[in-house]
Order: sequence, then structure tokens, then C-alpha cells
Amino acid sequence: MKSRVAARIRALPPYLFAHIDELKQEQKAKGVDLIDLGIGDPDLPTPRHIVEALREAAPRPEHHRYPSYAGMLELRRAAASFYRDRFGVELDPASEVVALIGSKEGIAHLPVALVDPGDVVLCPDPGYPVYATGTRFVGGEPYSMVLRRERGFLPDLGAIPADVLARAKVMWVNYPNNPTAALAPRAFYEEVVAFAKRHDIIVASGGNTSPYRRWHTDKVIRQGDLMIVDINAIGPGGYFVDFVRCFKVAAKPTQQEKDLYKETYDNLYAAIGEVKPGATTADVAAKFPYYDDDKYGSVSIQQAAHSIGLTLYEGMWISRAYSLDYPAEIKQNMTFAIETFAGKPNLEMTTRLEENIVVTDTGVELLTRCQFEEDFFA
Repeated sequence: MKSRVAARIRALPPYLFAHIDELKQEQKAKGVDLIDLGIGDPDLPTPRHIVEALREAAPRPEHHRYPSYAGMLELRRAAASFYRDRFGVELDPASEVVALIGSKEGIAHLPVALVDPGDVVLCPDPGYPVYATGTRFVGGEPYSMVLRRERGFLPDLGAIPADVLARAKVMWVNYPNNPTAALAPRAFYEEVVAFAKRHDIIVASGGNTSPYRRWHTDKVIRQGDLMIVDINAIGPGGYFVDFVRCFKVAAKPTQQEKDLYKETYDNLYAAIGEVKPGATTADVAAKFPYYDDDKYGSVSIQQAAHSIGLTLYEGMWISRAYSLDYPAEIKQNMTFAIETFAGKPNLEMTTRLEENIVVTDTGVELLTRCQFEEDFFA
């Protein structure tokens, strides 16, 4: 009997993660105790407030119908608002935002909308296998942009042959990079934009759209900049130390910077003042100012607290995102890092401070002994 499997399926290479699963099962069958560093499947439970919201919503009949194929308009408005607030990008939630069941669905289906048979898609190598798989499904041709250590795992755009560029339709870029963890400087993205415009290529970015703001940068430190120094280490007793101070580089702070610093300081100590045995994490979170966490239900670490111990994030988190609705009791001998920041729209610099405390029988004892900059209080 002739094969009934379509040619597009026969052309697909073995799926990497499926092969890794086969290898894992072989070793488990031999009794090997494996530490799974696989595909990013969560090894921690879903946060309680999310589980509770799901439990409360599931019995409601209005949630038993098919959803809109484009996703809830309320969700798409929230996504557009996030892009506006975080990146200054205006998106129309009705026509420029779509809700997916996961990023993999978007990556796999993007070629369906953009790629015709014979078109080339530029894919980073090593990279997420779905870049190439989605391309092959629609008759496109993936071209590997090899990422080499000596180039900082950035593709050499100048090395792509002219005949490939003539047929190239889409280029995937992915930073922070999976799987190398490399970061891309701003200059690289400027090069990518100019390159894509020159060759009429659509750039599809598979990177982190909510970057952790304390990643390193190629930005030059200038006189007059505000800088934060985050001290994070294992202390003499074997417990973690995690605190922040803010400095003005070789200059006196302006009045606006002094005001920001004082706002940060006051918010920090207002939150610390609520930490005592028998109080709750909601009491502390209520002293943090309203921030994006309230809007998006996120834990951005901008206005937050976390317990510290033998590991950096050993116990509970405190955030307006969920602590107000799901309070936990604060008990004696708990240790916390309390951290706040202050900034204003369109202001280049912000201030940030963090203290370490231990809960005593009557309140707290301050573990941090690093002084604050007197110039900010002058």
C-alpha cells in the first residue's frame, strides 16, 4: 500500500523535544534518576490566586460557550495598554492584537499568513525548532542563520547569500536568546531594522516582550546619571543578603530627583512599618503605591517584597497583584527584602531602594547597615 502520509509531513525532521522524551523514557526504564532540564514545563505549582480565580469562574454558565476567535476584547485592550505603557507603542486592540493559546501557536501559524511556497524564512540556528517546522508546513524554505560564540550568538546578516535574500519573506530574531541566553544590544536591532527595510523582509521577534529591567546593558554611564547598586550575596551566616541603594554619578541631585528619592524612601518605610507578627502581607502591600501590577495582575518586582533565607526567594512574595486579595500571616523570625521604586512617565531616570529586615516579637529589626546618600535629603 502506498503511503497515505502527506509529503509535507514526510519532509519534516524528527521533532527534537519528542526525541529527548524518548531518550528520557529509555533512561527511566533503566532506573536512572533523572534531573529534567527539558522544555520549560513548570516545576512549581500555579500561584494560588490564579487557581482560585479559575475555580470561581469555571461553574459560571457564561464561560461554557465558545470564545471569540480573536480573544476577549477586554484582554486585547489590556495587551495594547501594556505595550503603550511599557514601550510607547500604540496598538489597535480590535485589529492589531490577537489572543493565542500559547506562543507556539503564533510561531507555527505565522507562516500560514505570510509565507507562500518557495519563500524563504531566515531562522536562527540553534533556535526554536518550530521556526523551521512552521515554515516547511506551508511549503516555505527555512534558511539557517548560524549563531556563533565569537559573534556573541548574533547572526551575520552580511553572510546571507543574495539569492536567498531575493526570496526571503520573514526573519526570526530571538533575544534574550533561546537556547544560548545571549543578549542583543540596541545596535543589533538597529542593524536588523535597516536590513529588513532594505530587503523588504518582515521581522518576527520571538524574544521576551517584558524584559527584566536589571539585565546588563551597553549603555555608557555618564556624569549626572542616577544609578542603583543591587547588593546580592550570601551573608556571613549563610543567609542571603539582597538590598539596593541609589546614587548620583559625580553630581548633585536635582530637586526632581530628590523628590523621587524621598517618595521611594517614604514608600519603603511605610511598608516596613506594617511588618509585625500577626499582621498580613495585605497590610504591607497596601502601603505600596498603585502600579502596573494592579492593572495587569503581574509581579514586576518594582513594588514588592520577598522573603529571603538560604535561597534568594525562599518563601512568600508580597505584591499588590495578589496579596491584597490573598493575604498571608506574617510570623516572628521571617526575613524579608522590601523594595520600592519611583519614576514618572517620559522621565529617563528612576530611583530604587531596598532594605532587609527580620520580624521580631514586637516589630522588625533592620539587617541592612548601608547608609543612604545624604545629598538626596539636603
